[in-house]
Amino acid sequence: MEGTLILNLSYSDSDAKAAVLFINSVIKYMKENNFYIGEKIDVNGKFLAIEDIDFDSVVLPANQKKSIKIGALDFFKKKEIYAKAGLSFKRGMLLTGQPGTGKTLLGKILMKQTESTFIWVTAAMMQEASDVDYLFRMASELGNCILFLEDIDDYLEKSGAVDVLKTAMDGLGGLNDGIVTILCTNFPDRIPKALCRPGRLDEIFILQLPDEALRYKILMQVSKEMDLENREEELQKLAKETEGLTPACLKEIIIYSLLLAVDDERETINKEDLSTATFKVKDTKETVTDRLSEIDEKKLVIEIKKSKESD
Repeated sequence: MEGTLILNLSYSDSDAKAAVLFINSVIKYMKENNFYIGEKIDVNGKFLAIEDIDFDSVVLPANQKKSIKIGALDFFKKKEIYAKAGLSFKRGMLLTGQPGTGKTLLGKILMKQTESTFIWVTAAMMQEASDVDYLFRMASELGNCILFLEDIDDYLEKSGAVDVLKTAMDGLGGLNDGIVTILCTNFPDRIPKALCRPGRLDEIFILQLPDEALRYKILMQVSKEMDLENREEELQKLAKETEGLTPACLKEIIIYSLLLAVDDERETINKEDLSTATFKVKDTKETVTDRLSEIDEKKLVIEIKKSKESD
């Protein structure tokens, strides 16, 4: 394999003790000098782009934002406390909520903010149940580490996946010592109850749809670098009219409004732009929702499997 160094060691029975000491010293050196330690990577070791964002970039209730910071970032500063109390130095969290409520954004923020290793994994990167064991061994070697698993419900549908993940999160043999495991899902009902207990998932964060006050805050934040006509008045009105929309939808309203203004060769976004953009985003959301409600998921999965078998 390209980029791989293989070390072959031959020794006599009389030199066995010295050989074992040498091998252990090499293993120790490799672990202490692994250039991936502290880096932000995917499961294949590819370095990830880090965006210049922080917790001010996401609009969440203050207490929820604080809890996520404490659980995912400040945790690594408490190793001595855990050791003194005889506790396993590990943490598990679940981020759940509708698509567009900020789970991926939170992952990017944590990746930027943490000084520890960060491994980003999507369900598509986990093809077999045994991949979980590999992931936790990788995270353990690169610890302290945040292991961020996106769309975990897709992976858990695989045979044996739940049991493997349970075992890994239990940390048998100290395998997940120094690891914060963060699972993400759009469908909390698909997460087995066996995972949703302290010791595996210690904290569960439900990213709710924003209320009117948070919607206004999001709209103000997204549009802060843009020129808006009667900014406060129009955005307050828009916040009242957008109940049920996600932060991603609100961002799209502002972006589309800007594009409408640019297409009309204007530098200022007006209320007509906002109105047109709001109608467009709501209509798209309703169309997608209606279409998804018509899909029989189980039937779709069966058809896909049959298609693969015929290939």
